[in-house]
Amino acid sequence: MFTAPSTLDQRDSEDPAQLEEHIQQKIIGPLRAFRQQVASLNDTHVTCAQNCADTLMALFTGQDNKGRPLMQGAGADALADTFGQFFEGGRQLAGRIPGDLVGRLLLASQVSERSADDLDSQVQSTIQHWQNRQQHPPAAFDPQSDNQRTNAALEQIVAATLGNYQLQMSNGPDQEPLPSLPPSPLDPKGSFGYFLTQLSLSLQTATSHCPPCNDQDCTLTFPPLRPGEKSHTYTLAALRANPSLRKQFLEDFYSTFAPGYGQAEIDFWTYLDSSRRLSKHGGYWDFTDFALIQDQFFAAYNTLYHQPAQNSRVQNWMNFITHWKANEENGKRAENEAAWWQAHNASINYGDQQARDKGLVGQESMLEQAFIKETVTVINTIPTLPDGATIFSPRSKLTGLLAQIYYPSDYNDLSDAEAFIKQEVTVELAIANPVAASPLIALLIIVRGSEG
Repeated sequence: MFTAPSTLDQRDSEDPAQLEEHIQQKIIGPLRAFRQQVASLNDTHVTCAQNCADTLMALFTGQDNKGRPLMQGAGADALADTFGQFFEGGRQLAGRIPGDLVGRLLLASQVSERSADDLDSQVQSTIQHWQNRQQHPPAAFDPQSDNQRTNAALEQIVAATLGNYQLQMSNGPDQEPLPSLPPSPLDPKGSFGYFLTQLSLSLQTATSHCPPCNDQDCTLTFPPLRPGEKSHTYTLAALRANPSLRKQFLEDFYSTFAPGYGQAEIDFWTYLDSSRRLSKHGGYWDFTDFALIQDQFFAAYNTLYHQPAQNSRVQNWMNFITHWKANEENGKRAENEAAWWQAHNASINYGDQQARDKGLVGQESMLEQAFIKETVTVINTIPTLPDGATIFSPRSKLTGLLAQIYYPSDYNDLSDAEAFIKQEVTVELAIANPVAASPLIALLIIVRGSEG
């Protein structure tokens, strides 16, 4: 961690410009560099801890040609205890998930970054005033005395900023004491025992022969997120036949791979279910909803079992899953939101086209066909809007509000007609009384306009 000096180094020149350069190189630069080092520091820690865990698991799962464990007895227990305490210490440093450590470090680095910004601002202001006096000297101006006063002011600014920085860092989040180690790492109810169970499952799925997985026959188990929780197992056939299972699947999918990013999709699934559109088995809405679920199912299966993508749509979801955590930790949430919309819309558009090819759209009433067209237009319009993927983030409730307020509440023509009338009235009022429209109304204006 960067430790700022309490005073400036001795220097030969009395030129304030050279002192400014010295401050930039020796203090402001290192303060800002600390934030850039956080991610790599966290990655190194997590990699070391995981390598230790992999070694431990390999030692205790090894068997001879008759299936007998290679390591057992008191010596094996002692070794397990030693490795266990080491790894549990690493887990407690990182928190329950590796991102906790980088979160603590980022909080500390933000103090450094704010201190650097504050110091830079004050230094630049002082130098600017000095340069103005040099270029337009007042009466009885003494350049040497002015240089000395400017240098003294810079030194006072540096001393005050560093003093405040040291005070904040001494009480910052990186100073939190670590919790004590568990008394028995081998206790199956403890966190290390739970880790062994999960790591064993992970190694088995990574090294064993995976059963065939296709759109007719595939089984997926999400590991529990916390000790004591039950794992949830799904089959593709069950999700196809029973739409009511899909909400729990989505909750498990996002809890496992991208917490918080399931809000919009689950809200819209809830709308489809409550408006009875999923009750028509094999109908347009059931078919396209399952097409999305199937791509996410394959992406989860491939990620957990280390298998390649079946197609480009599944690869989109796997890319989202793979990069989600790093993007969140590095402040690239907009990239996650854009990646989600890319994956989501590719799956929906594919399902929509397949449904049209099968004649499912033609089986709906004319009003319902118009609503289907509107829904597909909405999701394809959002990513094209300025900051659309962020405003209508998958973490946001805006999509759910759009469905709740402006979409048909039931699966019949009367409800469709009422929804379209409400949309038209809203759009006409917004156009007749131009004010700062909400994102929902602005989106409606664009979509209704594109539909003529």
